[in-house]
Amino acid sequence: MVQQNQPVPIPGMTGSDEASTALSEVAAATAKAPFFSSDEQRIIAEIYWLLHIIDSHFSFNSAAGISDLFRLMFADCTITQQFKMADDKSRYVAVYGLALHFMKQLADSVRVSCYSMKH
Repeated sequence: MVQQNQPVPIPGMTGSDEASTALSEVAAATAKAPFFSSDEQRIIAEIYWLLHIIDSHFSFNSAAGISDLFRLMFADCTITQQFKMADDKSRYVAVYGLALHFMKQLADSVRVSCYSMKH
C-alpha cells in the first residue's frame, strides 16, 4: 500500500534526478487510483516512457519507432496497441506539458517556503 505523497521506488531509476522523482509521483498516483480507462492507461504509459527517456538522457529521436516496437513485443496488450509516442510527440509533451507542470510545482514550493541566499 502506498502512503499518500510518498514516492514509489522505480526499479532501474537512480533516484537522484527530477525525472525519477516525477516518475515515482506518477507511480504513486497510479497506485492510489488503479481503475483508469484505457485512454488514461495509455497516457500514463506514455508519461512513464517519456520520463524514462529524460531520466536516461536519451535523445527524443530514440523514441522514433518505439510504438511499433512495443506493439511487436507486447502484441496481447491493449495499452501498447494504442501507445503513440514518437520523437515529435515526446519533445512536445516534455516541453509544453511536463516542463510546465514541474515549473509550476517548483514555483508553488518556493512560494510557500522561506529561502535565503548566502554568498
